Amino acid sequence: MNKVKKSFDDYIVYFNEGKLSDVQISKEMGVSRANVCKMRRRWESRESNNLEEHPKVTISEETLNNVLIHASEHSAQSSSIKSQLHMVRNRLGLEFIELFIVI
Repeated sequence: MNKVKKSFDDYIVYFNEGKLSDVQISKEMGVSRANVCKMRRRWESRESNNLEEHPKVTISEETLNNVLIHASEHSAQSSSIKSQLHMVRNRLGLEFIELFIVI
């Protein structure tokens, strides 16, 4: 009986899916459960190392404050523009109605 060697990448597909247990993976791949467990430990250690190697992105408090100030200024400008637009709509509506009123 000729056994085909399975690559680590073959196991990763199953681990990333997360749907099958180690026993089910071993049956589907035709390998021992111990081998699947060994590969899972290897995969999990790589996953945890990747998290440690890529720290979270951080910004300084000053940068955050500048962004918040900039956003609030735009929000205030937006509110002002919306208010002006509302007033213009009302004026146009009144002018439109006045066209039909005979005095």
